[in-house]
Amino acid sequence: MPNYLTVHEKPEAQIEYLLTAFGGWADAAESATTTLKYLQRRLQARKFAEIDPEEFYDFTQTRPYSVRTKDGLRRVNWPANEFAWAVLPGTNDGIMFYLGVEPNLRWRTFSNSIAGLAKDQGVETVVHLGALLDAVPHSRSVRLTGSATGPG
Repeated sequence: MPNYLTVHEKPEAQIEYLLTAFGGWADAAESATTTLKYLQRRLQARKFAEIDPEEFYDFTQTRPYSVRTKDGLRRVNWPANEFAWAVLPGTNDGIMFYLGVEPNLRWRTFSNSIAGLAKDQGVETVVHLGALLDAVPHSRSVRLTGSATGPG
């Protein structure tokens, strides 16, 4: 069975938590991904693994795009699916972040890659962030929902 996950280095901490967010439809105004990026910056998270996008995307639906580098060359940016880790301040507990794009194909294999890495790192708790658009007038409170599979 092919392995689509590349681990560049092993985190130097015991990872207890995994925080995830997908860009795209369930990321209204980039709320979830921006939150994860902010936390990664604040905690000085280091990238340690990634999932190769080749088998998981219909590139007519989730298109790569090109950018110009500082030296004027073109670079193609493919859908990124990256893992980073950091240590929570004042503890020895590690946290792992997954930031990526929802796949168009092979969800089971894609999900198993994420779950397998989490298991290998000793993750005990997974939190997924998302945001959806809704017609909410400014005079009403914003609705926040959550669910858990254990006591919380």
